[in-house]
Amino acid sequence: MVRRNKPKQLSSGELEQFMTAAEALHHSIVGPRISPQCNHYRFMQDLHEEPPAP
Repeated sequence: MVRRNKPKQLSSGELEQFMTAAEALHHSIVGPRISPQCNHYRFMQDLHEEPPAP
């Protein structure tokens, strides 16, 4: 197949929306697989918690 349309450059707003949607998709796939009772979660707990508010 030949691409007929050139890819368009995303604006900063569109890029931010894309990244937010990609992060939500990633969390919906990965989140249910990591149980808080498993050793992996306990050892890497800092990565799974929300950062403190400034």
